[in-house]
Amino acid sequence: MLFPALAGPSVARPSPLRLRGAVSGGRGVSWEHSPPEFARLARLTESRGDLMWLGAVLMILAGCALGVIGELGRRSALPRNQVAGLRSAAAMTDDATWRAAHRAAGPWLLCGALVAFGTSAVALIAGGEGWARTLLFALLGLVIACVFIASRFGEQAAKKVLAERTAEHDAGKGGGRSF
Repeated sequence: MLFPALAGPSVARPSPLRLRGAVSGGRGVSWEHSPPEFARLARLTESRGDLMWLGAVLMILAGCALGVIGELGRRSALPRNQVAGLRSAAAMTDDATWRAAHRAAGPWLLCGALVAFGTSAVALIAGGEGWARTLLFALLGLVIACVFIASRFGEQAAKKVLAERTAEHDAGKGGGRSF
């Protein structure tokens, strides 16, 4: 049954705890809980809350990194380096391709930063709730998608600069053919 709470008292409801007893008069299953099981369930819930805090901190750090790289790239203020930024073959060719790649990728990196900050807010507010974990994984996927889209746009912009430079070079030589 999809929604057991709507079915009435005759439907047994699932529980993470151990089943003891039998069906009692057609009114469902009787559940008995032992203290060690409660302690185990409490430890599991506490550890999920700790993981949410850790995930929130990591998403804040990722948001800061994406935001700084995105804003510096958008302003063409990020110098070409081996640590931060898009490091594809086309983008690393020279400073002009580096700047073009990061100008194109900057808005998408900023979008990813905003989603990362929102993800950390959801993690801090919701704690270890089941619906929150599903939402957090969806938002994490959205952050990753923003980074992939940013790298795609950056790579295309760098290749466009290289293609324009090649076309200018070929036009200066008369098309590269002599008859």
